Amino acid sequence: MSMPIPQTVAAEANAWDDHPRPVSPAGSTTSTLTGSLNQQQQQQQLPKYQREQYNHPAPHIQRQIEILLYTALTLGFLTNLSSFITYTFFSAFTTPSMFLLTITFAAVVLIYMRKEARANPEIRHANGFRMPTSAQTATIACAWCLAVGWAVVVGIIFVVYYLLLGADERQHFHRAQYERVVPFLEAGFAILEIGVMACTAVLCSKEKRAVLNFRASQITW
Repeated sequence: MSMPIPQTVAAEANAWDDHPRPVSPAGSTTSTLTGSLNQQQQQQQLPKYQREQYNHPAPHIQRQIEILLYTALTLGFLTNLSSFITYTFFSAFTTPSMFLLTITFAAVVLIYMRKEARANPEIRHANGFRMPTSAQTATIACAWCLAVGWAVVVGIIFVVYYLLLGADERQHFHRAQYERVVPFLEAGFAILEIGVMACTAVLCSKEKRAVLNFRASQITW
């Protein structure tokens, strides 16, 4: 059995329900201030770098490394070609071996450089800027090892040449003129290869320092 509601109470309840609720101005002001502060913080956290540096902090160094790697492939091919003219006799078969090592090194680094250049910047900056392949310690060490290896090739060429030249004089044996010229050509290409690999190692070290400085700037991505 339901009891009747007094008219006065029902009228007051209906009046309260029909009355518009007041809006607190403090809430809107607080949300506006919070939004503006977040925008200011985001603007302060934006890196002060050019657009191309979002993918790499030192793109000019990486382009120079790429040019040096292609140069190393060209010089290695010329050195190997000149070595096969004399049947790799003066280099004791070390030139073809160093050529294969140089091809492998340059091809791997170039492939990874192209792959990293096409990567999404958001992925690359997910956990801090990832160290590029050309700036890793293993790449720098391999470049120096190749430079030393080509220096060994040059040493072998000169040692074999002068030992053979002395033996020919003692035996009164006259070699063809190209056998006296081609070893110097092979050694010249190998010396240029030494310089290219050494420059590659130095530029890779500079690239690594640039990446480390980029990380040390404490940019929040």
